[in-house]
Amino acid sequence: MSATEALADANSLLSRVGGGDGALESGSEVVVELPPGMFAKDPSAGAYRLTYESDGRVVTEWLPSPAALDQKLRVLADFHLGGAVLSGLSGSGMASELAAALRSFLSAPEQVAPDLQTPSLAWIVQDASNEALSQVPGDLGDPQFSWHAVATPGTYTINSQLSVGSQVVDLGAIQVAVVQNTVTPSPEPTPTATEEPTATPAEVASADDGVSSLPTPTPQPVDADAVIAGEIVNVREGPGTGFRQIAQLVYGTPLEVLAVNPDSTWIRINASDGTQGWVYVPLCTIEISLADRPVEDVPTPTPAPTSTPAPTPEGGAVPPVPPPAPPPSPSGGFELGGHIRSWNYLGQMASARMNWVKLQIRYPADGSGMVSTAHGNGFKVQLSALGSPGMVSQPGFHGDYSAWVAGMAAAGADAIEVWNEPNIDREWPLGQISPASYTQLLCAAYSAIKNANAGTAVISAAPAPTGYFGGCSVNGCDDLPWLQGLVNAGAANCMDYIGAHHNAGATSPSATSGHPADGGGGHHSWYFMPQTQLYYSVFGGSRKLFYTEMGYASQEGVPTFSTGFAWARGITNAQQAAWLAEAVSLSRSTGMVRSIIIWNLDFSRYGDDPQDGYAIIRPNGSCPACSTLAAAMGG
Repeated sequence: MSATEALADANSLLSRVGGGDGALESGSEVVVELPPGMFAKDPSAGAYRLTYESDGRVVTEWLPSPAALDQKLRVLADFHLGGAVLSGLSGSGMASELAAALRSFLSAPEQVAPDLQTPSLAWIVQDASNEALSQVPGDLGDPQFSWHAVATPGTYTINSQLSVGSQVVDLGAIQVAVVQNTVTPSPEPTPTATEEPTATPAEVASADDGVSSLPTPTPQPVDADAVIAGEIVNVREGPGTGFRQIAQLVYGTPLEVLAVNPDSTWIRINASDGTQGWVYVPLCTIEISLADRPVEDVPTPTPAPTSTPAPTPEGGAVPPVPPPAPPPSPSGGFELGGHIRSWNYLGQMASARMNWVKLQIRYPADGSGMVSTAHGNGFKVQLSALGSPGMVSQPGFHGDYSAWVAGMAAAGADAIEVWNEPNIDREWPLGQISPASYTQLLCAAYSAIKNANAGTAVISAAPAPTGYFGGCSVNGCDDLPWLQGLVNAGAANCMDYIGAHHNAGATSPSATSGHPADGGGGHHSWYFMPQTQLYYSVFGGSRKLFYTEMGYASQEGVPTFSTGFAWARGITNAQQAAWLAEAVSLSRSTGMVRSIIIWNLDFSRYGDDPQDGYAIIRPNGSCPACSTLAAAMGG
């Protein structure tokens, strides 16, 4: 039977998580799923099976595919059979694909055929006219899909489709009614005597924008090309924070996109309430292709002097901005290093033209031994210094931490990263996440480190690259609003370099699309150069990036990655080596990056975290990336 015939009873398996069929407001989320465990792959057969319940009976179907046929043929070859009969090809619905796999095997039985098709899952969202708004690849191991309702009210359909070769099988559809958002901004919490002041993203409304009154626009209808995704977002006269703020828009406001700036990071809009101006793209949900809009290049105005921060409405004071620090002193060109678990591979690191080692150290451990070992082997050392989230709330936190990192600077540490990913609750207390709060720690540590050793470079804590939170709050903050909050709080005066992490790539570093997990939004965290350019531009080019973690996970030679890292299962050792080298070449040529620390040299699997996949020392002891990195470094 063809897959379409075999799965005729499997067209109503999709369900809405949590049940119910209530309407959604614009911007809210709905999650749909197929039965957990519905798909499974039998490694010995090289085939997927689909199991589901129909009319009270459990049905199991084996799905034909060129990959499954290729594996069967190889089993036959291992037993040196003189021939075999293949039946049912013409009725499979994919005769041409199976025949192609057969021809490939007969011409080169010792080689695995490239690009063999396997079953794939897709999620498709359509509007009432059946026009597809998005099509997102799914994960057979975790067949669940979440969708944020668009701004335009109406009825939308979420479809689940299974592709088996050239055949497409519908596995169900869910209709969702979307109504206009009626968000009422939540009042800000009143700080207690010990609570840190909370900062907001640079383009989310903040107390120090110097706007005493905003014009009241005239409402007018617009085409919903985009929708405001931040809670309260600033509108400016031009594409950048150097332009005057002229208005504010609340979450869910529909926008007509009139133009974009040259790098498509800002859009000129006409809002549904009549507001016109420029807003920052990461704080919007974009529902069109920005490539279809005209490009406008607006000269950046001369920045006005910084005013004294105003008190917050609740009576607390905005943390004072420290006096400007001199820019980092010249320290040579771009440099390369590696995050190590042991000291066993320094020879390979040297062959890759690395001269930095990175180690992570937790309060209150003594890092002087790490510094002396690195220097004794001819390497500079970068320490990522962090404590537990609970430490943040303890009395004397800033002083204790600052004294600790100052001790490592006095011992000769070449660079210290002040904490790690404080924009998420794994590293900073839930309910206290704040760029301003972190900046207070950064500035205290900066002063202590420079007093102990002026030659120790200070790196701001790399944020976790994410768009998960939809903005910035005390419970979690996306990386771009986080960095904008640091700028507002004066963090640039307390760092030599911007800390950055990039370890979710599955394309070449120069790519801007094509990531297996990118649902079409093109979020920068999937792509190296877009992330680098955005981080650099947030600080106006005043500070270079220091990638304290940068790597690609290769599936080759290690156990299969967990579902959360399924997007990396197609990456090979050769791709890992080529992409790391390309990232180095781009960083050297653009001048935006001071150093890259490769994540990692020699780590092993940690639960579901494929740290062994990121390791450039592969399980067989080889280092394919060492030679490509050396070439990229010019040696």
